[in-house]
Amino acid sequence: RYQVKGGTGTWAGLRFVPTGWVTRRAPRKVSGRLDLEPFELAELAGRLGVPERWRPHGRPELELRLTGTAIEPLYRYDATVDELSFSAWPAVPIKAGPVSVSGSLIAINADISASFAAKNLQLGSARIDDALFGISYWQDKLALTSLDTRVYNGTFTGSMGFFPKVSAAIQGGMLLRDADGAT
Repeated sequence: RYQVKGGTGTWAGLRFVPTGWVTRRAPRKVSGRLDLEPFELAELAGRLGVPERWRPHGRPELELRLTGTAIEPLYRYDATVDELSFSAWPAVPIKAGPVSVSGSLIAINADISASFAAKNLQLGSARIDDALFGISYWQDKLALTSLDTRVYNGTFTGSMGFFPKVSAAIQGGMLLRDADGAT
């Protein structure tokens, strides 16, 4: 078994600490982790060519994990950020914190998936104390789902699919139950 312990590295300008192992013989079982030093999301998005309007702001702590075999790897990640903001739409600024996200890359039925837990989420003038939602991208469809999120003293459940290659089509549905119209 080959092992990596300690040390530091740089990947796409991000500093990290690697740990893990890989077996010497097939099927080459692997287990590894990269702990990234906190970085500014907007700066990374800029280096990746994301237009300024679409850049999120925040300094996450990010851990990337690899398990499985060299032939069938599973890529997972976990991140936390004290405060996250997104101002793509000036009339509806988005802000939350703390925020945590867990997900996978190149998995069964998803090129990427993420589950978010956001405290004090603000969408324009709307506020959600504890938002739980998930996103996934697979077969040219971006899906967003939220189940039983408390909002306006009621609950919100919704699902939306966005198809960027099909004339930017969106389809979905939402249910707002027992909301207090006075709030």
